[in-house]
Amino acid sequence: MSPVTKLLLTRLKGAELKIPGYLLLSSTNDTLANFLQSKGTVMFHGVSVLDILMTTMLYNSIMSILLRPSLYLTAFLDIASPTLVEDSGKTILVLLTVLETCVRSARTVTALNSWVLTSGDAKLKSTFFLENHFTYFALFESAVVLWFVTCRTQAFWWKQEGETDNTLRMSLEDRKRIRSEVLDLLKTLKGLAENERGRVGAGSKLMSGHIRPICQCIQGMLDEMEKVENQLGNGRTISNEDKQLDEIVIGLQVLEINGEVAKSKNHGYFLACWVCKSMDATGGMLRTKRSGNHFGKVL
Repeated sequence: MSPVTKLLLTRLKGAELKIPGYLLLSSTNDTLANFLQSKGTVMFHGVSVLDILMTTMLYNSIMSILLRPSLYLTAFLDIASPTLVEDSGKTILVLLTVLETCVRSARTVTALNSWVLTSGDAKLKSTFFLENHFTYFALFESAVVLWFVTCRTQAFWWKQEGETDNTLRMSLEDRKRIRSEVLDLLKTLKGLAENERGRVGAGSKLMSGHIRPICQCIQGMLDEMEKVENQLGNGRTISNEDKQLDEIVIGLQVLEINGEVAKSKNHGYFLACWVCKSMDATGGMLRTKRSGNHFGKVL
């Protein structure tokens, strides 16, 4: 973990100490569970529900953003990697904490989103996300984390069947519940994009144009999550085909806000770079090397 990330995490923890406990729900105590069981959609113990939702979602998404680069190592580091075994297991403990924290943060956000969807309060559903426009980034962050841990994190990081500790458990039933939560995220975002499309103004057009690609991305995540569940349900292990790729081509296109390919030759450029990925045979660390560039105008 980089010094900058450590500094930002320290500052986030410092900010947490200054946030009143009634505004920041947590699954590590009873505050989140009590809130999810409540019926009130305007006030909760004298506090605005909208303020609670905003504070809790943003805090957990920030925590997830800071830890996600370390989370990626749970896919690329082999259990026999010297990176994991040469420091008396300290790195393993760090990554286990990262994995647990990311999953807990992401599922806190998904739980609140599902609660809003099923609250039966049409005004709450229409006002919270529309008045807090960039909350959809918190939803997308949670989707990315939950897709990654169910489709990319290697099996040895999870508790094995028969162990009593539920922390870091990832059974087939857990995977199905998580996919259901991510599906609720997609429902919220699709509804938000549809509402924005019908509104007037450049800001609404911008919002709708941002959300639609996110919806397409989450749908792809859901498809892969279901594929993994089917593999495990049939007694097969997860196939990490992406780790076997030696070469990947990345393409960028200039798009209009509404997602259409830009037609103007003056500002449309295409960038394609060939990226060779190789895995260190001893440590399993990912190295990326750019072997070529190609620039050309989009016609």
